[in-house]
Amino acid sequence: MSRSALVLLGVGVVGVFVLAGGLVGGFLNLPSLLITLGGTIAAGCLAFPASKIADLLRRIGEVLADKPGLATPQEIARLSAVYRVGGVPRLEDAERSIRSPFLKFGVGLVVDAYDRSVIEEWMSAEIGRSRARFESHQRILRTLVKLAPAFGLVGTIIGLVMMFRSLADPSQMGPAVSMALLTTLYGVLLANLILLPLSAHLRERSEEDLSEMEAILDGVLMIHEAVNPKLIARRLASGEAVASPAGGNGQPQAAPRQAGPGGDRGYAPARA
Repeated sequence: MSRSALVLLGVGVVGVFVLAGGLVGGFLNLPSLLITLGGTIAAGCLAFPASKIADLLRRIGEVLADKPGLATPQEIARLSAVYRVGGVPRLEDAERSIRSPFLKFGVGLVVDAYDRSVIEEWMSAEIGRSRARFESHQRILRTLVKLAPAFGLVGTIIGLVMMFRSLADPSQMGPAVSMALLTTLYGVLLANLILLPLSAHLRERSEEDLSEMEAILDGVLMIHEAVNPKLIARRLASGEAVASPAGGNGQPQAAPRQAGPGGDRGYAPARA
């Protein structure tokens, strides 16, 4: 069962308990929801650039969609076999069918005959940028986790003020007390039922993606050294260290043809 399905299951269990008590209407309060959810979103937009929040939303959608991994050891081993048998021309043909942007970027550097040190430097830089991006997502979510209960408390204070102003009219005290309590409830649920589990899920997926990117880097370096494909698959599957520069039956290195990282092969970080 996917994690998104587990989230829906958790929400459904809570909903069943509410429905069983016949209290759905009693737990719905639009002003309370606007204060808690609207306040949390507004404060988050003030704290972080809109571009970072939009990137977080894209990331959440991709993670909940359970997209497949970036690449497999078997795919990297296949590319190494192509390179060992057919050299750069065959590898360049195989590059067009690569689905992982990060693997395609690395293979492109091999095709363009960059040195091992350059390939490692540029691919490591991309991994660092992805790590910084994932850490930015966590900072945003941690801030929202703190903001949600705070705005629930703001709604509670507003409800209490309305209640005290309605002491002369007891019929108005009920709605005020309801708003005071429900804003706190909404804030707690938003933080603990949605934001905290989502943060944990994104953190786990980010660690998996970074590990896969490290494995792709190792695989590209082994392709560059023309390491035996079976050895590549075994090493990547077991997490062994990358081959040394002297390992494998390396192909002769030509001079680089482009001035920038991959030339016109600009890498756009995968949104997986």
